Amino acid sequence: MGEDIARSDFPAFDDEAGEKVKKLAPLYAVSAAKYGCAFFDAATVAGPGRDQLHMDSQGHRALGDALAEVVKGLLA
Repeated sequence: MGEDIARSDFPAFDDEAGEKVKKLAPLYAVSAAKYGCAFFDAATVAGPGRDQLHMDSQGHRALGDALAEVVKGLLA
């Protein structure tokens, strides 16, 4: 997030919030493993759009393409 967070229209999303968000994926991965669930970190393929909170169309496309491959692997 870093410098881009300053462009956010959401004042609650400061650099501290950005650092907290980065710590969530590993926690979800641990929980998924504990309960035998699949896990995919969307941030590995898509990032926030212009508002620094929501994905833009390119992010949605990248996430959809990546998840399609994950789902194919789960169904195989």
